[in-house]
Amino acid sequence: MLQTQKVVYPKIQSLIDIKDEGTIEIENRFGLTVDFDENKENCLATFNVSAVCKEHPDWFSVTVQVLGFFNCGKVQTDIDKKNVHAEAYDILFPYMQSMIAELTTKAGMPPLMLEKVNIDFSAIEIAKAK
Repeated sequence: MLQTQKVVYPKIQSLIDIKDEGTIEIENRFGLTVDFDENKENCLATFNVSAVCKEHPDWFSVTVQVLGFFNCGKVQTDIDKKNVHAEAYDILFPYMQSMIAELTTKAGMPPLMLEKVNIDFSAIEIAKAK
């Protein structure tokens, strides 16, 4: 269950006027890490997204980091951790999508709407405790 979310790193860089350029192809890159407290009942999800011009990354980029603080019940297995990871993505994605659309609109561009990707559950990596 999401307790709170916070945007901590909104950044936009545009060295071109998108309207003058016409259409540019945007490539989205994202990463999500989930860190559990020692009781494995709460976690911090850090969701990073960068949307960049595919051909010329220095022309245009939007970078946002959203933190989500969750109460996730007692997490005991790697499957539980993967479930929390996938749920954190599903819950935080609308906040991320909204923030990026708002940033691009405030910069005088059309709103950039990220498309949600389906996470491959088997590709979620769980770090082993140190």
